[in-house]
Amino acid sequence: MQINLQKIDNISALLEAVPDKDYDKALNDAVQVILNSTKQRYMEQVSPDGKPWIPNAEFYREMKGGAAVLTGPISSKIKGGPYAGKYEFSETSKKRMKNSLIHEVESALKRATIFYDSESDERAGLHQYGGEAKLVLSSTTGGKDLTLLLDIPARPHLGVSQDDAARIEEVFGAMIDGKFG
Repeated sequence: MQINLQKIDNISALLEAVPDKDYDKALNDAVQVILNSTKQRYMEQVSPDGKPWIPNAEFYREMKGGAAVLTGPISSKIKGGPYAGKYEFSETSKKRMKNSLIHEVESALKRATIFYDSESDERAGLHQYGGEAKLVLSSTTGGKDLTLLLDIPARPHLGVSQDDAARIEEVFGAMIDGKFG
């Protein structure tokens, strides 16, 4: 893409003249770039800057049966470790966070927002920034429930990588080329 900026007296005025439908397409395409790369980062377990995530504690990995880092317990059954057969997870996470991202495009405001649904928002924030979480285990033998305090390391998954930024630039460049090129 090449734009001769010398011919453009006021780029912002020209951008204001872009029809909402063109912005709508560009914003939706840009959102897809972010959603796709975020899902890829989940699978690769890396942050937007490419740094690997800190893995779950070994005991928790055993309890979850080796499930992926950000899924939470998939079923109530504890699959391994010292709590197996004595306790079960009180809460499960059937919905994976990577599939819980939603977006809103507001073409007239030239804005797109990506966020987690209400069911996943708190858990996503905990994993993005790290912190302490309570894990409640229900007794399967009639005993008392058990509450474990887990130190969750930060696992940044939301953000724009350099590759994302380049792709988004291409999307908006194509929008300008289509309108003025």
